Amino acid sequence: GSLPVPHQRVMGESFASLAYSHCAIFGGSHGGIGASGLLLPEACLADDRVPWLLTETCRLCPPLGTPLGPDGSLFAAAGEALPGEALAIAEGSGPCLDTTQDKAALADLAAHVVGRGAELQRACPVAWWAAIVVTMQYSVSTRVLDMPGSLDSIADSQVFSWRGGFSLAPFPFWSATRSLGDYIRFMSGFLAAHLLICDDRGRTGPTVGRYIARAAHTKPECRCASRSTDWQLIHRCRERKGRQMHPGMSGMAVVGGNLVPMPPPRRINLEDIQCPSGQAQEAFIRRRASEVGEEWIGRTAKSIDKYGRRAAGNGQPGQGRGCEEPSAEWREDLRVFHKCVLVVVLERLDVAPGALVLDWGTGCGHKLSWAAQLFDTYGLGLDIVEDSVEWARRHSIGNFCHLDGRFVEWLPDDAFDVVISYAALMHLHPDDQCQVVVELIGKVRVGGKLWFGWNAPGINNIEEINRKPETDKDWFWTECFSSALRRNERWASGEVAAFWDTIVESQLFPDDPQSAETYLFWPPAYSLFVTRLQSDFRAG
Repeated sequence: GSLPVPHQRVMGESFASLAYSHCAIFGGSHGGIGASGLLLPEACLADDRVPWLLTETCRLCPPLGTPLGPDGSLFAAAGEALPGEALAIAEGSGPCLDTTQDKAALADLAAHVVGRGAELQRACPVAWWAAIVVTMQYSVSTRVLDMPGSLDSIADSQVFSWRGGFSLAPFPFWSATRSLGDYIRFMSGFLAAHLLICDDRGRTGPTVGRYIARAAHTKPECRCASRSTDWQLIHRCRERKGRQMHPGMSGMAVVGGNLVPMPPPRRINLEDIQCPSGQAQEAFIRRRASEVGEEWIGRTAKSIDKYGRRAAGNGQPGQGRGCEEPSAEWREDLRVFHKCVLVVVLERLDVAPGALVLDWGTGCGHKLSWAAQLFDTYGLGLDIVEDSVEWARRHSIGNFCHLDGRFVEWLPDDAFDVVISYAALMHLHPDDQCQVVVELIGKVRVGGKLWFGWNAPGINNIEEINRKPETDKDWFWTECFSSALRRNERWASGEVAAFWDTIVESQLFPDDPQSAETYLFWPPAYSLFVTRLQSDFRAG
């Protein structure tokens, strides 16, 4: 017998119907029936842990595509009708629930089944591979998981895996876009966000089905200036969050003899910000081109082409598989260094739990996911590469908009607590760099902070680097902010003012400038830090 599986979503991707259901009750003489009453081959019943594993995965692991509530709970038990609002609230998800809900019993059970090794792998391969999937889903290792013996290639050779899909029926694990090997490769590089996150109460449910790149920035070979582990960062975040009176609050101030939380509550939240329409973007481009010249339109074409190809990776255009391949965007695996950069910056900016963060040039959204995990931020990411944005929308934590990064006027004024940007500003013409930074300063609240990293990176010959105006950082940004006082209405009126500073990144991110392990930290690359001031100040 077969039951239709509705068109659903898993890991943010769309999956077509299969010819049979998962975790469905079967009758007849098609095989052995485990303790759960679910279909299993006779050979799988030799080990009583296998039917137990099936029972528990069907109970604790939502079938891929099952809608979940905001708190991570199932809307309805198998076979029951979903409430009318269920599908509108949440899309599908796949990972098993976190270990606090089953006291790690399922993880232990899966480890036992995996431990049976070659014997069970031959006798009941579907159960052994299901146990592998559970084990990888539960792993909270920040290091990329090693796959001994070409595990992913072996997975792809199984009869239940094929190009672009797999099914481990009757276990609730299947895909119509990834082979089993692809899925295992993905899980080796990404951990399920709901398993390890600062806000383990309010955001565990909403982050089910979201993923965080595994990157152990504290390992000795990274030589990161921050030695705070994920565990330390998360527990500091939770302690600090417990003292807050509202999200984003960084401390207390004495005002009129009273203690008041500072900064005051925001007037706008992430859900209030909607991506602009295509028509609005087109109108901006036409207007800007008429002011600057038609050549302005093509200034970003080279970057769009370059990073569009890298975003595709080894997959088909539109999948954004380059976001999953460590070497696709940067030609080598630099995840640990990117995470190091993010942690050093957010610690330096003293970002408070609940802060609203804008990531300008977000790429695949990895930094916003790390920020949400370790600092409990709420992020909006902007990027010009459509495949990267679509991947981020399906997998990363935050909201994401696909647009030309020079178009920032639509963002609400005085809204964000923090703006971050890494290796993005450098792709703009110098005039556009100044224009974007000046406008973004007006998008943060008074006291808000901005960081723009990897400016004038040392990846070209010295003559080419020296030809870039922004390489002379003190002159370039002094001229930029001085011109803003003359040309920008909000700056000229004193409504917007800022303090700024630059730091060479070889002195910022590695623990020893003489032992930088990556070209990311080579001089003269520098970071620009900006703080928005009260209106009686001027840009410094």
